[in-house]
Amino acid sequence: MSAQRFTVNPDNGMESGLKITPGATELNVRLKQKFDPIEDFIYQEGDRFTMDKLEQFLEGKYRHSFNGFIESNLYRLSETKAKQHLTMLEHLKNYAGEVQFKDVNQDFIEGFKAYMKSKLKFMESTVYGYLKYLKYHTNRAFKRKYLDNDPFDDYKLKIVRYETVKYLEQSELDLITNYDLSRNKSLERVRDFFLFCCYTGMSYQDAAAFTNDDIVKVQGEFMIKNSRKKTEEPFRIVLFPKAVEILKKYNYSLPVISHDKTNKYIKEVAILAGVEKNITAHMARHTCAVMLLNNGVSMEIVSQWLGHSSTRITEQVYGRFTDSTIIREAKEAMKKLNKGGAVNTPNV
Repeated sequence: MSAQRFTVNPDNGMESGLKITPGATELNVRLKQKFDPIEDFIYQEGDRFTMDKLEQFLEGKYRHSFNGFIESNLYRLSETKAKQHLTMLEHLKNYAGEVQFKDVNQDFIEGFKAYMKSKLKFMESTVYGYLKYLKYHTNRAFKRKYLDNDPFDDYKLKIVRYETVKYLEQSELDLITNYDLSRNKSLERVRDFFLFCCYTGMSYQDAAAFTNDDIVKVQGEFMIKNSRKKTEEPFRIVLFPKAVEILKKYNYSLPVISHDKTNKYIKEVAILAGVEKNITAHMARHTCAVMLLNNGVSMEIVSQWLGHSSTRITEQVYGRFTDSTIIREAKEAMKKLNKGGAVNTPNV
């Protein structure tokens, strides 16, 4: 259920002969300020809406909770964003139940933050993301005069640098690739799905939704073009030969099982192959990004490859070098310096 949008047409006299409404733009702003809260209220009430409730609402005697207010804002967001905000709301409910506007202050924010870090064990970047979603709703509540103050006005969200990215070195990737799993087809399928993600940079969710229709041919090269399920950001991936081999092996229909089982089985593969890292499905995406950067692919291209909204995200998350690259480039530098006689071998 939704409220009817009312606006004043500044050109309503152009054909009818009536006088053009003066100050139409300002009137529309004021109308929007008046009708937006009503629209939010009607949307949130849904089938429970009655005119009596609306009259009480207009008189300031009926107010839904902060939880309800968040729900009333979800229709304004894209489908993907709405799902993310809804997840934040579920965590909020688990933390504090039905939250009233009077309870939304800086102490409440600090408590919710502590709950996500200590109870839910979320990483700093995840906590930061959910607090950004919460800020969106407190800001709207303040503008609607549900809150006397926006608690985030004096609560500065610190931009969080992403945690150290975990990825596979080429030698570790080779161990997993070359390990013979012919006697265990279940693990082999999970391994191949993981390797496909390593050579494309696709997340589990995007790879699981992949179909042959996503492949296009551009200037003689095959590419995957689509948008990320998580953010709706477009990505463009050039298919490496090893990724094509996997697709051909499975007739262009990747072997997909649940995310939880993929994580469980790829850990088993790593142990069997002798890789001493706690591998997850998402590590494949990290591995691809670092591999591309370390082999000369520009930050801008990697950003488009991964479907990031900006190169700043790519730099923060993936702008790092593997140990092998550091050693290789250091050796190259030493060769050049030694030729010039500028380096003395230290006595150890």
